[in-house]
Amino acid sequence: MTERLIEKLVTKINGVLPGKKAQEIMAPNIRYVGDKYPDRSNSTPSGVLILLYPNNGEWYTVFIERTTFGPHGGQISLPGGKKEDYDSDITVTALREAEEEIGINQTKIHVIGELTTLYVPHSNFSITPVVGFQNEIPVLKQNDLEVQSIINISFKELFDIKNKGIKTFNRGSNIIQAPCYNAHGHVVWGATAMIMSEFEVLMDSSSGISV
Repeated sequence: MTERLIEKLVTKINGVLPGKKAQEIMAPNIRYVGDKYPDRSNSTPSGVLILLYPNNGEWYTVFIERTTFGPHGGQISLPGGKKEDYDSDITVTALREAEEEIGINQTKIHVIGELTTLYVPHSNFSITPVVGFQNEIPVLKQNDLEVQSIINISFKELFDIKNKGIKTFNRGSNIIQAPCYNAHGHVVWGATAMIMSEFEVLMDSSSGISV
């Protein structure tokens, strides 16, 4: 991994983040936006990991397809989960959960920093994305109790305009239109798409990241 990219990420992530406006680029039409967020004082903290690693001259990341169980069953998400009382901070949460779900080796992950915390009204979770990198292709093993499949994709492909669209579906009497990314045929929408939208804006490149 080039030091130049890491230096760029460190500077941007530890500076002024794009924040909510960048997240809301990929917000579903029924979602609370701007100043209309409900009270988040009793939300559950959680952490997810945006993992960067080099592969064949490009930068890649990892998503998971969750099993059909639970409130987010079958959805595409970043590895991560709820902060436990024994977690010293949200970075520990993101790394621990990622290890449990996809078998990362935490000792090989270099943490860069955190993106803007995103509140999810549907689950009452406040999700903090943690950005980290590994200097080699990670050896991953999915936890079959929580993960249906692991999706590896380059940022160049993910952020390509050809792989962006609108997911339309019904939820009760509501018609939801959600901006989304296409990750090898998997639809990335909702909170995960909003998190990745901030990362895309942060990198200031819709064509991806080169090694």
